[in-house]
Amino acid sequence: MVTRLLGLRLLASLLLALWAALGIIILTAYRPGGPLDLLPGIAALAPCVALAAAVVWPLDQSDRRLELATTWLGIGAVLLVTPLLLDVAQTVSRGGHLPVVPSLELGYAGVLAIATSSIFGSMGLVRRMVAPSAPTRRRVTTALAMGLGLSLIGAIAFSGGAIAAEQALRAHPVPTSAWGPTDTAVEPPHCDAPVALGPGADLDIEATADIDAASVGTASIKGTREGRDEAWTGTMNSHFGSGTIAYSRIASQALVSVDGAAPKATDPASFGLADPDGLTLDGPVLAAINGGAVPATEDLGLELFDGAQARHCQRAIDGTLALDAFLILRWLGGQDPFQATEALDIWRGELDWWVFSDGQLGKASLLIGGYPGTAWPTSGIGATLQVDLSALHRDVNHDVIPLRP
Repeated sequence: MVTRLLGLRLLASLLLALWAALGIIILTAYRPGGPLDLLPGIAALAPCVALAAAVVWPLDQSDRRLELATTWLGIGAVLLVTPLLLDVAQTVSRGGHLPVVPSLELGYAGVLAIATSSIFGSMGLVRRMVAPSAPTRRRVTTALAMGLGLSLIGAIAFSGGAIAAEQALRAHPVPTSAWGPTDTAVEPPHCDAPVALGPGADLDIEATADIDAASVGTASIKGTREGRDEAWTGTMNSHFGSGTIAYSRIASQALVSVDGAAPKATDPASFGLADPDGLTLDGPVLAAINGGAVPATEDLGLELFDGAQARHCQRAIDGTLALDAFLILRWLGGQDPFQATEALDIWRGELDWWVFSDGQLGKASLLIGGYPGTAWPTSGIGATLQVDLSALHRDVNHDVIPLRP
């Protein structure tokens, strides 16, 4: 019995700590600017009254079935409170400018968590209010009434504060995001609509290569584009080679430097990438999305990137188009990045892209796979090339710094 008593006290202590942490986080960090900012925090602290009593006066173990039911009720409350605490902590870590109850489902889970925690805590509190000789039904009924009463108070405070905060949030200026517009009232275009290229962008491209689930290389490119002017630097390190490339294009003058050598003039069209105007970063990806006989495109729904809403689209792609869309894949895949190649024409994969509410391409990723011997001088069962591209700050002017001949 002593062990069971200790277990109930530990469970009550855990719930008390979770609710106290939730209440403190909301009270100290959640300030959307509404007239009832404190109410969600007070609601989160409401179950602490009953839970503190449960630590001091745990449930009487005279009824084993009631003890088991109460224990499982407490475990269920922990499973409800923990994700609620994590979600609210994530909200306030982003500055507290998002609703603490962003959806009806989360609000329902919060009320249910308050109810289960309050009823669990009240089961021990009835020891001080109901005579030990009272029937079990009376004790359970009293505990339910107390728990539901605390739940009602908490639910009213929580929902009232959340509604007031939501109204205050609507009066705030819409925050900016490096990914794009943050006005969620504007829906991004559907996947069957043409995608636009931003007037400029800060671009980050990362790629990895695997053979039989073991990493064999990585590559990255970081650059800036303004209109048709662009400049970037890239590094590649793999089992089959390594190197660096620097490239710039200002108007009609394009320069390239390989492995730190002196920059040499080049023709942007010599890359043979998918972009008809000779862009080398996000332009070829856009051309692969919009051009030619495009296979069926799948709409994977809307997603948020730092407050910016984007539509996630996906389509099948072959190795030839993949290498024409991402220069970095040629380089990492054992090919010459400056010449078109069809060495991976039998590879297959998927191209994902995210179009934001300004209709512009902001993110793309690609995964293709096939026989490794067609890319590198090696053997194996299966190989994959994966790449992720991010195009940020597309609504500001960018300084493109050219290489020095």
